[in-house]
Amino acid sequence: TLWPEPGVTLNGVTLAAPGKLPVLEAESLTVGVDAEALWGGAVRVRKVAFEAPLIRLVRGADGQVNWAFAPRAATQAPAPEEAEDTAKVDGGSAGGSGTTSFDGLTLDEGTIRNGRVTFADEATGQAWQADDLNLTLRLPVGGAGDVTAAFTVDGAPVGVTMTVEDLAKALEGAVVPVDFKAEYDGSRAAFAGRAGFAPVAADGALDAALSAPGALARRFGAPVADLPEGMGRDRLEVAGQLTWTPSRSLHLREG
Repeated sequence: TLWPEPGVTLNGVTLAAPGKLPVLEAESLTVGVDAEALWGGAVRVRKVAFEAPLIRLVRGADGQVNWAFAPRAATQAPAPEEAEDTAKVDGGSAGGSGTTSFDGLTLDEGTIRNGRVTFADEATGQAWQADDLNLTLRLPVGGAGDVTAAFTVDGAPVGVTMTVEDLAKALEGAVVPVDFKAEYDGSRAAFAGRAGFAPVAADGALDAALSAPGALARRFGAPVADLPEGMGRDRLEVAGQLTWTPSRSLHLREG
C-alpha cells in the first residue's frame, strides 16, 4: 500500500542464518512506515505484524544457536567479582562486546498473532513449547519500550508484561531499568530493577510464588530439584534482592 500508510505485506516468510534451521517461518509479515516522516527523508516504522509465525530456537550440541546471524567477537569472560559489580549496575555496560547499534530504534506497534515458539537444547535435552502466542511490542520515540504477551504451555495460560526503559541500549549491552511480571497456572513472578540482555545481567527486587515448582520446572524443560515436603515441594515463595551476573552467577540476598 502507498496511502495512508506506506507498507508491504509478504506471504510465506522464512528467516534463517546461513546453514542453520530457520528461526522464523510465518504465514505473513506486514510492515508499515510513517508517511509524513518518509516525505521528510526519514524512515519511521509504525507497524510490524507477524501472522501465525513459528519461532524455532535451537541450541546445538556444539553450543551454536540458530538465532545468531553474525559471528560474535570472542571476549575473555569477566571474573565473577567483576561480573557481579557490572550486574549491580550504575547505568553502564553488562559486559557486552557487540558492535551493532540500535540507536534511533522505534516502533509504534509490533504484533504477533497466533504464534508458536519452540526451544530445544541438543546438549542438555531441555525443550519446551509455547502455543497460541499473541504479543504486542511498542518502542515509542523517547519513551520506555513495553511488551505484553499471552500464550499457553501445556494448555495452561501464561501472561507476561515487561517495560524496558531504553531497549536500544539494553540490546547493545547496557543495563537499564526493567519491570517484569508473569503469571502461570497458579504461579507468579515479579522483578523490578535493572537488567541487560547482551549478555544477560540483572540486579533488583524479586518477588515470586511458585505453585508445584517441580511440575513447573518440568513443563519448561528445566532441571528438577527433589525438594522435601514442607520445604517448597508444593509451593515455593521467594523474595529478596536478585543478582544475575554475565558469568551466570546467581545471588539472592535480603530474602
